[in-house]
Amino acid sequence: MALIFYGSSQSTLPSPSSTLLNVLLKAGGHVVEYAVLAVLWYRAIYARFPHPAIQPLALVCAALYAASDEFHQSFVPGRVASWSDFALDVLGGAGGLLLWNLAQRWRDRVLPRLGLGRRAP
Repeated sequence: MALIFYGSSQSTLPSPSSTLLNVLLKAGGHVVEYAVLAVLWYRAIYARFPHPAIQPLALVCAALYAASDEFHQSFVPGRVASWSDFALDVLGGAGGLLLWNLAQRWRDRVLPRLGLGRRAP
């Protein structure tokens, strides 16, 4: 969250000369950083309350941080708050949790076949 805050505090960010590449990199950055954040929230909450149904709570935490980040950007010179960035953040968080679930299912199916035990989530 500190890295996201730091990046959002910058008035300008480096960008490639290609407009399309710039849009793809920035959109991809939003998706990836919030995918990671949602999974980290899930793991942190799960460590205290071990139940898979807390994934929606992890997504809400990531979405609340995304909203606060967009609000913060509205005060940074040269930056603006954007609903589309917020939507990318939430989609990234949901995608990260989906990928986490798929990885856990794969782990639970494949590792026992290899003679390896199930590890903590």
